[in-house]
Amino acid sequence: MLSDCTRPVAVWAVSLLLGGCAAGHVGAGPMIGYSPARGPTWGWEAGAGVLGAVRLNAGGSYAFGDPSRRAGPEPSARIARRGEATEGSPPKAVHYVALEPIGLTLGADWASNGRTGFLYGLWAGWFVDPTRYGAFNDSPTGTSIDRFGPDLDCPDYDPEPTPLISGAVGVRYLGGEWEMYFTPKLLAFYCFEYAN
Repeated sequence: MLSDCTRPVAVWAVSLLLGGCAAGHVGAGPMIGYSPARGPTWGWEAGAGVLGAVRLNAGGSYAFGDPSRRAGPEPSARIARRGEATEGSPPKAVHYVALEPIGLTLGADWASNGRTGFLYGLWAGWFVDPTRYGAFNDSPTGTSIDRFGPDLDCPDYDPEPTPLISGAVGVRYLGGEWEMYFTPKLLAFYCFEYAN
């Protein structure tokens, strides 16, 4: 039987499969951020997924300058004894792949300092539909749309792929260091049917 932790995930997966259609998207954009250990960062992110549910992303985060471990609250650094590993410098570049269900980031990362590890974090995002009648409107007449809070089901008139503008802010543990970031994206929205 399913545990209390896996039951909600299973219910969501079955309802998605039986739904019949979904609003898919693919997109990319730049990333700007800040890491206390690496300083200001820049990068890129690209991915695809089911709008409003989950997204698979790949990306890179790069320090603007040479990162150096910044002084912490400790009054003096501990001296490493013979045979002990010393604390390495923060990475200049980190690449990652992540599964991002609503609000969460879970994945793997590879840093330029040789470290590989887990990526995790929290984010909040939004998107805006810049089209005249709205990709999510239920009728092609465009009588009324909400560009900031659309219905995530596909419209009944099978629209053409449409651009969306999105953005996300978040915090994540990436390359062994914490990073705060903002990433705007240009998305291509499309509807696809399955499980009919």
